[in-house]
Amino acid sequence: MLPVSHGVQSRHGAGTGTALSPQLAASLSEQQQRQYALVQALQDPACYAHPTRDISVIETHISIVVLTGAFAYKIKKPLNLGFLDFSTPQRRKYFCEEEVRLNSRYASDIYLGVVTFSGSPGTPYIRDKGEGFEYAVRMMQFDQGDLLSAMLERGRLDIAHIRRVASKVAEFHIHGAARCDATAPYGSQARVLSPMLENFRQIRENLPDQETARKLADLEHWTRRNGIDKAEHIEQRRNDGFVRECHGDLHLDNIAWIGGHPVLFDGIEFNPYLRFIDTMSEIAFPVMDLQRHGAPSYARVLLNDYLETTGDYDGLGLFKLYSVYRALVRAKIIAIRSRQLAEETTPSAEFRACVRLAEKHTENIAPALFITHGLSGSGKSYVADKLVRDHGFLRLRSDHTRKRLHGLTATASTGSALDEGIYSPQATEATYSRLAEDAQTCLLAGFSVVVDAAFLHLEQRAVFGRLASRVGVDFTILDVHAPDGDIQARLESRRRDSGVVSEADHEVVSAQRRRQDVLTSDELQFTRRVQNVQGEEPTLEAVFG
Repeated sequence: MLPVSHGVQSRHGAGTGTALSPQLAASLSEQQQRQYALVQALQDPACYAHPTRDISVIETHISIVVLTGAFAYKIKKPLNLGFLDFSTPQRRKYFCEEEVRLNSRYASDIYLGVVTFSGSPGTPYIRDKGEGFEYAVRMMQFDQGDLLSAMLERGRLDIAHIRRVASKVAEFHIHGAARCDATAPYGSQARVLSPMLENFRQIRENLPDQETARKLADLEHWTRRNGIDKAEHIEQRRNDGFVRECHGDLHLDNIAWIGGHPVLFDGIEFNPYLRFIDTMSEIAFPVMDLQRHGAPSYARVLLNDYLETTGDYDGLGLFKLYSVYRALVRAKIIAIRSRQLAEETTPSAEFRACVRLAEKHTENIAPALFITHGLSGSGKSYVADKLVRDHGFLRLRSDHTRKRLHGLTATASTGSALDEGIYSPQATEATYSRLAEDAQTCLLAGFSVVVDAAFLHLEQRAVFGRLASRVGVDFTILDVHAPDGDIQARLESRRRDSGVVSEADHEVVSAQRRRQDVLTSDELQFTRRVQNVQGEEPTLEAVFG
């Protein structure tokens, strides 16, 4: 499923609007020349048994796509780039079939099958089966404006879209991406480092300027050192089942918004080592890409919501390593594409931005630990979400954690009565204990954390105060208040909304008022009061003052 007009970015790079220029055609191999002739012929509507509209061609560094209106035909270039090998028709056919198989896991309505081109390049016949001189993946076609990258550029992408994408990717990782077999070679420390180090070599080959070389040397040294330091963690992630058959190339140009929901497409088929990866490497790619496109708040929400759904905070210890890798993947593709188009070897602004982003992810910033304090319905989650969007915190929600510990989805309704079921004292103690574990994991990985829970009891707060002291980070209690009328209105709204995570009701709030431990004089020294009035945006400037 590919966009409908010229010049769109698809996998790994920008389209050119035509397949190959006549000037370049003369220098191509015989296979490339035959493919060029085929693409020229496919721009004739007479080639197709279906109606066509505005036939056009786009090109990436590894494929050519003919857009016909209703369908797109994606032809793989006869290339061997080391990380992929499409050098023979048989290999191209095989990888077309693999592309359909793999992408059907999350986009079955889009990937329609593999077609065969018989006859001759100048007079091709398109068949649904059989042998031929070339092959293509046939896909449904959609408007390029539905790509997340285009939506972002045009101001159509909002937080609600990002949250749906986070849910989609998390759901795929949990239920759709097969775990790596214990005997398979994927996901080892050597296999994780190999493509990372290959990036540096390929960038140097395609963009050999001195300034780039100096930056790459520093980044390569950082990557090697962290790859060694994190070796045990990388191996443990593999053993724990986080190396899965993922999409592999999940940037904004490979996610579209169709029919009211996000659609992932164009996953990697050509190299199993690039798709059997740590799920944290996968989510790092769209997070990085949102940062690259100037949308840091969206990037924060995507990562935060993905983690809230999966609970995979352990993977954060490798997030910076994977973020540097993903930024340099984009830099590499830009460099390769520039070389293919015979452009100047001076780095482009886009290339420089990718390298700067990689450098930013190597920086260490002191994290902080915040916890909320307040009655259910006071708006703690909204305040915590502002810290995610505006300040880059990760939010740990007691409601999510509690239900995850009991094998439930976040929005599941348990019907548990006060002090019973998943809200029993034992379940609450386990919930706060897990929140503390996850908070420590996030802090040690360099992420600031806000723990979104009631924290109405002194010992619950003390546990996190001691954690902050032990890890060596600043500790703040956000004392969230709201008028009683607003609390009542929020509780009533939750009762009517099946998609709300919290199950707290009026009875729960009444019990909270009776049982809560007031903040002590010692606690008030690092407490910041936040007034959360319905219809007014709570200000957090004083919190950081």
